[in-house]
Amino acid sequence: MWAGVILFAASKGLKYWAIGSLGVRWTFKVFVIPGRPLVATGPYRYLAHPNYVGVVGELVGAAMMCGAPTAGVIGSVAFGAALWQRVRFESAVLRRVREGEQGS
Repeated sequence: MWAGVILFAASKGLKYWAIGSLGVRWTFKVFVIPGRPLVATGPYRYLAHPNYVGVVGELVGAAMMCGAPTAGVIGSVAFGAALWQRVRFESAVLRRVREGEQGS
């Protein structure tokens, strides 16, 4: 149980660090502000999608806290599949932005 509490708290911290690093740029929608550089501070120095790492950690931590290994695995895999699609989409958008910056 305590490992779940620690994982949940650390994941929550990572998620809010990522959101704080994005500042006013944080949104549920995927968009890039033209002419502005991509965020490369905070956890974005180390991870491409720290917010999502935090969300997955929260799910796993919550399952551990509740002693729900089966539901935790099923829920994490199901959510992870949907999240994987979003990560692929965001990565493609960011890749296009970076390629455009290099071409300038």
